[in-house]
Amino acid sequence: LEADGKAIAYEYIDPTELKPGDLIFYSSSTNSRYMNIDHVAMYYAAGNIYSNSAYGYGYYYPDYSDNSGVLIHATSPAVNMTNYSGYIPYRIVMICRPID
Repeated sequence: LEADGKAIAYEYIDPTELKPGDLIFYSSSTNSRYMNIDHVAMYYAAGNIYSNSAYGYGYYYPDYSDNSGVLIHATSPAVNMTNYSGYIPYRIVMICRPID
């Protein structure tokens, strides 16, 4: 890291090559945040991510696929798959990985 806290090195990480601990940053709208980021989740294993809602609930997000590729599909068990938000790969703006 540089003195101002910004990364000095990076490389592209394909969403299909996620590793446990990777942070996935999404943008689905224009806002005043860096790169319009409006959501973050953590990849933890076997194509799954863990995230949190605005209401403080933790969510397990199984990964599904459709004809356009991988759809990272989010739902709360409490709503029994009737209410969800989805994030598809082109909404991913950044993936951060801890340095080994």
